[in-house]
Amino acid sequence: YGSSAGSVVGAYMVSRQMCVDVYTEVLTAAKTKFVSKGRLLSYIARGMLDQAVKSENNGGVFTKDVNPAMNISYVLDSIMDPEYGLRPLDMEHFRANDKLQPLRIVASTVRQGEMEVSCLGSKEMDFFHTVAPSASAQDGDTTVLDHATRNVDGKREGLFACLQTSMTVPAACGPPLHLIRNQDAEANITSCCFDAFCFEPIPYRSAVEEGATHVLALRTRPHGAPIQTKPGFFEKTVAPNYFESHDMPEVSEFFEKGGQQYIYAEDYLTLDDGLRAGSDGTLIPPPKLLYGVEQDDEVSVLKDRSNWKRAHLLPVVVPAGNTEHPVLSVDRDEVLHAVRQGFATAFDLLAPASGIELDEHLTGERVAELVFSSHGGPAKDVLEQQICFSGDTAAEKHRPDDSSLQSDERDELVNAQHEQMVMHQNMEQSSMMLEQESASIMEDALHKLEDATDAIELLGLLPGFQSGKLECLSQGLHDQINR
Repeated sequence: YGSSAGSVVGAYMVSRQMCVDVYTEVLTAAKTKFVSKGRLLSYIARGMLDQAVKSENNGGVFTKDVNPAMNISYVLDSIMDPEYGLRPLDMEHFRANDKLQPLRIVASTVRQGEMEVSCLGSKEMDFFHTVAPSASAQDGDTTVLDHATRNVDGKREGLFACLQTSMTVPAACGPPLHLIRNQDAEANITSCCFDAFCFEPIPYRSAVEEGATHVLALRTRPHGAPIQTKPGFFEKTVAPNYFESHDMPEVSEFFEKGGQQYIYAEDYLTLDDGLRAGSDGTLIPPPKLLYGVEQDDEVSVLKDRSNWKRAHLLPVVVPAGNTEHPVLSVDRDEVLHAVRQGFATAFDLLAPASGIELDEHLTGERVAELVFSSHGGPAKDVLEQQICFSGDTAAEKHRPDDSSLQSDERDELVNAQHEQMVMHQNMEQSSMMLEQESASIMEDALHKLEDATDAIELLGLLPGFQSGKLECLSQGLHDQINR
């Protein structure tokens, strides 16, 4: 289940590509091609002008055709596009794996005047067309029998239309998207969609509603980070102006009444309760909006906690005291630091469950430094060179032993180990015979040796890296060996 940018992470996870460098390398190099604080401030100011001169014929004259602060099209078209993107999504592996580990994309929607949370996925035929061989049957030509979910304007369809809806942040990514879902096509019902954070920022509610009994929830803010409960400038001005200008007064009122803030606070309290819950699990609030909305009999019934489902929640959250990544920052060092923090937390929590015995010094923090290395800095051609990281099949659940490593990878590890042994011997001789060698050079060489040795151990032991898998993540370890 993915909300907002989490849906992109989920897509790369299902395809088994794990292109984390989209965040650490590509977007940090793209900078204003992706996001601009200046464009955001300009849009907010123009939105306020629209409200100041509001009339029936205004139609958002000041915000009309303004470039969005956050360019989601850059992510979908320039990065993820299966043919031309810098990190093309492996659609073949995504589609195959989605049958075993389905991606559920969560979005906030207004459908026939009702505010609701929508889960988009393959089983509702949101991602892919139903096709059959065409009559001519030339070169694999097909005919579309049933269309997947698509944008009303026809710009996107299927999976990529769904990804865009979940990431359309109010006032930052342009107007809400009008979507015709496959299940609504016959009745010609349009859903007006926008970022999932509005109605379900952490998508565990939908997971439990659809039958999940155990949920691993990835939180993006450090433990103990303050949660704003009093409506601020965004809730009182920016969001209401945005939704009013797009003829959604009910969503405007929802933000003004603090409905979104209530959901977010309730999420954090519920997830914290998951850490302390016993064998019965935790009561899970339903995905239906209950606060900041007009009350009716259904809402009253759902507010009764005796009607709530139970589930076991395990939040993965960076420990208190760690820095929170600045909003809209595309500074490479800041993003890399944040990614390392999240990886280290997940590694320390989940690695013991794999049953693999690593040396005590290979903590999550140490492994994160090796996998997400900062040596060498960003590549100069990162925005020009397409790198196609291949996906993998989710059906291979066995843990291969060392004999199942690909021959080229096994040779690389053996050669690297031999080189490190020779290097270590030479260093010992140098330390005894060449007193003129500076201590700093020797120290640097020792660090390189330690890094390479640890990288070799991780490549050989971690199941995800065996047989050449997850090459986007393992690349950092190979770099440590080749330095």
